[in-house]
Amino acid sequence: MTVVISYVSDSFSIIATDTRVIETAFGKVEQTDDNQKLYDLKNMGWCAGAGQGDFIEDFKRSLDNIDIPVSSEIRNLFNRTIENAYTKSPLFIEEIDNSVIAFSCFSIDENNLKVGFLCKKFLDHASAKDIDVLFFKNNTISIIYPSDYLDRPDMMESLEERYTLSFKTNQDKSKILNIITKIFEEICFNSSYVSRACDIGFQCYQPEGIYKTRLKDDISRIRKIAIDEYLKYLRQTK
Repeated sequence: MTVVISYVSDSFSIIATDTRVIETAFGKVEQTDDNQKLYDLKNMGWCAGAGQGDFIEDFKRSLDNIDIPVSSEIRNLFNRTIENAYTKSPLFIEEIDNSVIAFSCFSIDENNLKVGFLCKKFLDHASAKDIDVLFFKNNTISIIYPSDYLDRPDMMESLEERYTLSFKTNQDKSKILNIITKIFEEICFNSSYVSRACDIGFQCYQPEGIYKTRLKDDISRIRKIAIDEYLKYLRQTK
């Protein structure tokens, strides 16, 4: 199970994930770090997920075909993808139900950026019965943790105590990017499920249009070198 870190404000959103895939076949575990788990949605923003890989990939491809991001349509698509996944992979129903998918988009109805997330386990809860899509709060860094962190609540608590994740006002892009990459670097160091390669999708809302860009590199290089080039773009889109 991978890591997904996101943030959304009135003017920009970020979704960051890793590139590691771990597969077990005939008792042999294979690990590769050259995969693409951040999906560029042609009519929306970015999408990444943690959980059952085939189900997540199927939903990403289906979500890419949506012309206008309407919550009810996204939820119906999610439900259909789950039903198909149950049929294709009946041995992985629990993994499918626990899978979490995050996506960024621009809401035409509300005229703002959003980062939504979908998880059958959450959406089946009674408190969410009338909700099509759950959305992360503005000005909050949200983390979908890898499974070895989920097994260690003390590690999650320690991390969240040491970083400021919630803000009362919109924050500078460079400040948020700096925090997200620091968190990613710490998690990839401690988790066997997370690669050092970090893939970041950025979406910016301006009166003249919506802009998207991407940064993908080893986290050390992003922290030391590549982030400077990325921030040049961010300064141009303030």
